[in-house]
Amino acid sequence: MFRLGTIRRTAEESVRDKTFDGRRGRRAAAVATLVATISVIAAACGTGSSTTTTSAPATTSTTAGSSGSGSSTSTTGASTASVPTCPSDVAQGSPGVTSTSINVGAVSTQTGALAGNFGAMVPGVKAYFDYINSQGGVNGRKFNLSYNLDDEGNPSQYSQLVHTSIDQDHAFALVGVATPFFDPNYLAQTCTPTYGYNVTGNWAGPPNLYSTGGTALYYPEIPYYIAYLLKKLKIHSYATLSYGIAASSAACSAVNKGLKDAGFAQAYTDLNVPYAGNVTPDVQQVKSSGAQIVISCMDVTDNVSLARGLKQYGAKTQQFWFSGSDQTTIDHYGSLIQGVYFGLSHVPFSAPTQYYPGMKTYLAAMQKYAPADVGSELAIQGWASAALFVQGVKNAGSNLTQANVVKQDNLLSDWTGNGLYFPINWATSHTKATNFCEALIQIQGTKYVSVLGQGHQVFVCFDINQANPTPYNPVPATLPAGTPGT
Repeated sequence: MFRLGTIRRTAEESVRDKTFDGRRGRRAAAVATLVATISVIAAACGTGSSTTTTSAPATTSTTAGSSGSGSSTSTTGASTASVPTCPSDVAQGSPGVTSTSINVGAVSTQTGALAGNFGAMVPGVKAYFDYINSQGGVNGRKFNLSYNLDDEGNPSQYSQLVHTSIDQDHAFALVGVATPFFDPNYLAQTCTPTYGYNVTGNWAGPPNLYSTGGTALYYPEIPYYIAYLLKKLKIHSYATLSYGIAASSAACSAVNKGLKDAGFAQAYTDLNVPYAGNVTPDVQQVKSSGAQIVISCMDVTDNVSLARGLKQYGAKTQQFWFSGSDQTTIDHYGSLIQGVYFGLSHVPFSAPTQYYPGMKTYLAAMQKYAPADVGSELAIQGWASAALFVQGVKNAGSNLTQANVVKQDNLLSDWTGNGLYFPINWATSHTKATNFCEALIQIQGTKYVSVLGQGHQVFVCFDINQANPTPYNPVPATLPAGTPGT
């Protein structure tokens, strides 16, 4: 479940850095907190398992039924499934709900040194709300992002704003949470429906926290997709680069273990690259090692520096990046980064819309409501987050309480973000990953092009033996029911 774009700056910020000179030291200091808390793995695979001080969620046994959800392709419930719900003494009300509107909040980092990593989430949320509201909303109510709060890159400000949203503003839900300072505790205590961008590895567990692609992480899935790519490219040796903190090195450590166990040759690895530092020594080592591909767990700016260095030294090494799949990256560096590979958990923006009507809807609505963010990896997560919330509201019907919206969302057994993501079963995806699917893409010309799929199908899925998750010879499995494009 690769989710890209965690430890990074936007391409626009990279352009402002120009040749990445000494001014980067100041920026590196400014993002020290970000680097220490954000996980490339969270973007690559979802969320790591975590514990909080909150009590365990209740569960409800349910049977399958119709969702009554309009255009959604998701079904509601799974036979005799145990569905996580809010504790019976919280979230039983309907704060922020009137006869004509549902008022929600968002807390994100929109200004300050870290804004480039999180600012595009809210435009995606707003675009989806505008799209739904243009159709009359749900049951006569329209959706308002009434409390769009900015933590300004300050962790104490984030905590204060969460309390403000719940206790003072009485927001029905938080939709569009995107910050490196996410703390689940108060949200879990109140069971406030919460939807957002998981980069902190602490969303898994509570029944009311939703991150696109599922909130649970399974590390060994990462090398499966990469091993499959390497086999197709007839590549036998690889190199890995990451920063010297666990938040970055965890991804490349998983790659190293999985690929080595599967028989690939590790030609070079450096899991201690200085953030925003000089990558030239690593470039030279990668070239001299003979590695056929370098797998980078660094941010987009350092990835661009890597690509520039490989070109400067005449290395023919191919590249796989965990970060940098926004359209602005191609717009600014297209000639430098041709051929780079990525993985996505959603349908690529360039997928043929005749087979992916959900992407057609997304692109048209974003062009209308948020044109500056059409190709943003964060914006599509904001859109999908809002779509999941709205789906829960639809299915809750006249019993519109926070707890029932949480229950209704957790009854969704094959949620695809209305045709944008591989299916997620929310009855289980708060605590474990079950579907291991990926859309592999490559920069070709001015687009990210789907590769290695079958026909028009962009997703490749794998059955992983979790007792022995070594990708010896990864072979695509049957796609889960409801996968977009099938």
